[in-house]
Amino acid sequence: DHPLEPQQDLTQADLVSQTVTRLRDDFDFPDGFNAELFSVTRQTVHNWRNKKSFPDHSQRVTELFSVLDSYETSVRPYLRRVLSYPTLDNRMLSDVLTVEGWKEENLAGIRQICDELVARAGVLQAEDARLMAIIERRAVPNEEAHHNVDRAKGAF
Repeated sequence: DHPLEPQQDLTQADLVSQTVTRLRDDFDFPDGFNAELFSVTRQTVHNWRNKKSFPDHSQRVTELFSVLDSYETSVRPYLRRVLSYPTLDNRMLSDVLTVEGWKEENLAGIRQICDELVARAGVLQAEDARLMAIIERRAVPNEEAHHNVDRAKGAF
């Protein structure tokens, strides 16, 4: 991390600050989760958000946001869960988002891992929809039974 000099690197610090804030607000990623993704402390993420410092290779922060923002918004509630999963070849997004991982894999690594993990988010979303449909089908007969009872009461 680089501490900020007055009036130096303000644009980069602003961009990182805005991006970390949007990861928190748009994707519900708290500082602790972002810290895990980037293999830094929660205080470090807090400092990025408050423009007290900015990360080495800050593009890794902005590129992650860009990649995640390109997916359908309907999978966003599932991202926090799946981004901690390993890929089928046992790679972790957090490994690509370290300074060393970024140097080695760059944007292509982020995109490849996120594509696989977002597909898993879609599976979770579909499973939730299937379960909700079952729950709703089970609720309907109970509502119909109550309606029939109410009609029967009115007949007497």
